[in-house]
Amino acid sequence: MRREVRWLCLWLAMAGCEAPPIAVAPADATPDGDELGRLLEEVARQECAGLARCGPSEFAALYGDDATCRARTLLGLTRLTGHGITVTLEERKRCVAADEGATCEQRMRGFFMSERPAACDYRGSLPDGARCALGMQCQSGACNGPCGKCVRRVGVAAPCPPGTLCERGLLCHAGFCALPRKLNDACSATEPCSVELSCVASRCVRAPLENEPCADDPERPCALGRNLICEPTTKRCTRLPLARLGETCGLRSDGHLTLCVHGLSCATPLPDKLGQCVPTLPDGAACGGPFSYGGACAAPSWCLDQRCRPLELTDCSLPAPPP
Repeated sequence: MRREVRWLCLWLAMAGCEAPPIAVAPADATPDGDELGRLLEEVARQECAGLARCGPSEFAALYGDDATCRARTLLGLTRLTGHGITVTLEERKRCVAADEGATCEQRMRGFFMSERPAACDYRGSLPDGARCALGMQCQSGACNGPCGKCVRRVGVAAPCPPGTLCERGLLCHAGFCALPRKLNDACSATEPCSVELSCVASRCVRAPLENEPCADDPERPCALGRNLICEPTTKRCTRLPLARLGETCGLRSDGHLTLCVHGLSCATPLPDKLGQCVPTLPDGAACGGPFSYGGACAAPSWCLDQRCRPLELTDCSLPAPPP
């Protein structure tokens, strides 16, 4: 289940999961647009390098190459301005410096557990309950979805249904916020390991990486977040193949996500259903109909008001998941 939730969050940024803070245009950015532009370009470089290193399947499927990744990422960053953002340019520089060289394990903990450098713990001006797209817009520092609401985080043992965020460093596990165990710690069904580890024989161990030996066992999956499966013949962790035009894609029953080759997108009627690989739509193209959950728009654009375009902070028109 942990793998399934992770893929849903990564693929669609569903409510209840929080992406790491990113470089938006700071509140004091107007005096030096060139300096801001350089900062955003550096963040795009960092994000693309990290995705290529830690999520090569996603990188290949979404962007294909580094130049495309940087250009598309930068396009999304430049749209995220104002509306509750109070972070200054100097504060954002400190966060970018603190994030340089983050390991894949640190990126995973940041994604799942909001475990980020202190320099990146931004607070905005929007009160609890206000509509938001990013945590840095909120006074609490937490937004429960890409078009969600500002919320307060909850602590250890508190329920964490969809739309609830645990305190930084905690993991939502089996419906409750838990303090994850570290490498070689004891673990159980109610005492989860950190997201980069697996619980094997009641002990937290390192999950196998690509080409490493594995056991085809749901209790010891290949490393989370790298789209790996335990190949039944070789018993080694192998990347899940990318689907081609007309082939089935989306979230499989085993919790893996089948992605499409670059230039194609997975069109699905609902985020937790299988779909079909179709040609990716450029910005400005008409979209919607039954495929309105991100659908076939080129990353990082969404299908908003029946047109593909990047999300802006003032947008709260993403379709809500069904109850």
